[in-house]
Amino acid sequence: MAAGAAAAAAAARKRRIVANMAYGVIELEPDQFLLALALEPEPLVVRSSVTSFWRNRHLHYRYLAGVKGAEIFCESVDELALHDGSIIVEAQQIKIPSDI
Repeated sequence: MAAGAAAAAAAARKRRIVANMAYGVIELEPDQFLLALALEPEPLVVRSSVTSFWRNRHLHYRYLAGVKGAEIFCESVDELALHDGSIIVEAQQIKIPSDI
């Protein structure tokens, strides 16, 4: 019985990974990310701060946004200066398909 449940869980995980890979996210450098955001008057940007668990210090920021139907993502050591019209949503964590 346990083997069947493990196989079902593995199959569900594989389907989830395939679905995420089909979705896709475009990874950009921070300067290119800001240029892409400039295409939208009021972009919705999801931001999370990644910290080291053991040292309790900031490592980098992760940003995710939708621009013209494409999902874009970047990581930056420094906080990005987003333009005034940006709507920022703070998230505890951002995961993209390459993280899985």
